[in-house]
Amino acid sequence: MTFKNAFMITLTAGSILASHLTQAGSPVHITVKNLSDQEMYYQSTSAMTQAHASPTPELLIKGKGSDEFRVTNPALPDVTTASLRYTIGNKTCEFRTSYIRTIAPGGLFSGKLNTAPKWDKKAISSGNATCTVTVTSTNFSDHSWSVVFTMK
Repeated sequence: MTFKNAFMITLTAGSILASHLTQAGSPVHITVKNLSDQEMYYQSTSAMTQAHASPTPELLIKGKGSDEFRVTNPALPDVTTASLRYTIGNKTCEFRTSYIRTIAPGGLFSGKLNTAPKWDKKAISSGNATCTVTVTSTNFSDHSWSVVFTMK
């Protein structure tokens, strides 16, 4: 294989990879609200969430305070997830939200693969904590969404 051929193969492969990686997953805008009078502490449960959050979640949210950030998956355009854990004293809330582009029925005879967005949310509480997750908006064109995590 000549240098020219090897260079062209490398350039082509790099271009394909770069174009795929620029198709980031749908972003989620997260608002975390501390409804208590005490300080709320963030504990990283997911390296992916921590790495893909912008800005990084605050480690401490004061009583009645809040924090906002975005999470997106830069490598997979069809999946975005965020998993966060907060504590207030012995109370703990684990929040999860996700987006996946699912395969939808139809399109068998047209040759086109039909897809549909699916958003999910979950709050797990322990230590008598009150935890809620509310999806406040979804965008059907770019599949971005916004959620509010609350803890008391």
